[in-house]
Amino acid sequence: MTITDEQKQAIKSWIDEGKKISEVQTLLSEKFGINITYMDLRFLIDDLNIELKKEPDPVEEKKDSSVEEKESADDQTGKVSVELDKVQRPGILASGSVVFSDGVKGTWQLDQLGRFGLSTDKGADYRPSESDMLEFQNSLRTLLG
Repeated sequence: MTITDEQKQAIKSWIDEGKKISEVQTLLSEKFGINITYMDLRFLIDDLNIELKKEPDPVEEKKDSSVEEKESADDQTGKVSVELDKVQRPGILASGSVVFSDGVKGTWQLDQLGRFGLSTDKGADYRPSESDMLEFQNSLRTLLG
């Protein structure tokens, strides 16, 4: 598939407007008749050096000063950090890394059949807390759009 300069510019402007990859897919189909997979579009965006916009955390926007003053080292519990790998391995739809609130690090992947895998530095017996898993799942939804 060949993408014209006009189409590349349209993709860039849509991403600059804050559109998600799935929305750009729809726009490409509607405006140019181009049907492209999510992953192919993701790779194209990377090849064009277009930075995806990160959505602001709605909780952070609504914090008031009294909440900010209360933050301490104790508030670090319950924070899960999730990252998406820039380059995906063949057969893998998405993968990345995670650090749970208790400091346990791991890697995750989602294959093309929708199977999810999680591997941590604590081994196969490690089970994150329920709140960590909920936060992890919500982070993945946000990252994968």
